[in-house]
Parts: sequence; C-alpha cells; structure tokens
Amino acid sequence: MAPNIDLMYHILRHFYQLSEKARVLLLSFVCYSAVIPILSIFLNTYILRFSNNFSLLILYYGFFFCTIPLGFLLNGLLLRRFAVTVLYGCGLILFVVSNSSIVFLHNLSVPGIALFGFLYGIGTGVYWGNRNLLTLAETESDTRVFFNSLELITGILLTIIIPGMAGWFISLGEISGLYSIRAAYVILMFLSVVLVLLSSVFVFKIHFKKI
Repeated sequence: MAPNIDLMYHILRHFYQLSEKARVLLLSFVCYSAVIPILSIFLNTYILRFSNNFSLLILYYGFFFCTIPLGFLLNGLLLRRFAVTVLYGCGLILFVVSNSSIVFLHNLSVPGIALFGFLYGIGTGVYWGNRNLLTLAETESDTRVFFNSLELITGILLTIIIPGMAGWFISLGEISGLYSIRAAYVILMFLSVVLVLLSSVFVFKIHFKKI
C-alpha cells in the first residue's frame, strides 16, 4: 500500500507542476479518451447489428480515412482566421456528432453512412491538428514527456474500463427489460456528447496564446 501511495504522491506533485493551461488540456484529453471506446467499439457493433451489412462499415471508415488529410489541410487554412481553441472545440464537437448521430438514423443507408464518415474524418483532422499545436505550445520540453505519459496511461485505463461498463449497461437492459438495446446505444452516445461538450468548455475557458 505504501509504495502505491508514494507513487500517487509523486504523480500528483508532477501534475501540479504543470501550468494551469496544460492541466486543463490534459483534463480535456481525458474526456476524449473516455469517449473513444464507445465511439469505436460500440458504434461498429451498432452498425453491424442494425444493418446486417458489413459493406456499410467499410464505407464509413473508407470515407473517414480518406478525409482525415483534408481535415488537416482545412484546419491550416482556418487557423489564419480563427483561434486555435475555437477550432479545437469545433473539431471535437464535429468528431463526436458525426459518430453519435448514426444511432438516431431510422435507416442506415449508404448516403447517410458516407456523409457521417466524411464528417468524421474532417472533424478528426481538425481536432488532432489543433490538439498537437496546443500540446506543443503549452508544455515545456521538461514536462512534455510526463504530460504525454500521463495522457497515454489514462487513455489505456479508460480503454479497459469504459467498454466493460458500457457492455454491462447494454446487457442489463436486454436482461432486465427496462430499456431496449437501441435505447442503450442512444444513451451511451448522448453521454459521449455531454463529455465532449464538457471537454470543449474546459478549453474555451482558458486563453491560449495565438498560434
């Protein structure tokens, strides 16, 4: 127990040595990491379960991967006119909305899946372009390794914990009959949107230097 307490003490001590802006960024990144398992694992399952069409999943990710570079390019152009925090928040919101909106479609059609895959790629490119800029701008060379390591470890833990909790929630509704499977997916996506909005608020409240 003592070594664990000592480890937590050192982690917290280093965490508070980060600047306030870096701590806010890290908190925002943690919210993003909590959403990723839901949007990756369970959204894929949702598309396959309610469409029975594997080609829709291929189409979705095909548009996603093809438009990520376009998102980075668009972000570079938009940075000439808009603040990096505004683009970061917009990219994050577009990223989660393009995913979560799929569960609200009555029919999983080719045009709808293609559109959301396109928006998913654009949002991802804009988000990561500004995320990388903010990380480089608000962390120093002597704290960046700790910052990235803590972000990575937290993301790994959430990738293990969140799928288990979400899967249990979906199964609970099916077993108990309290809510349908589709309703469980809708609730999970709604919580994802709330976390992303919260993550955006964290960043909007801080005045980052112009990049």
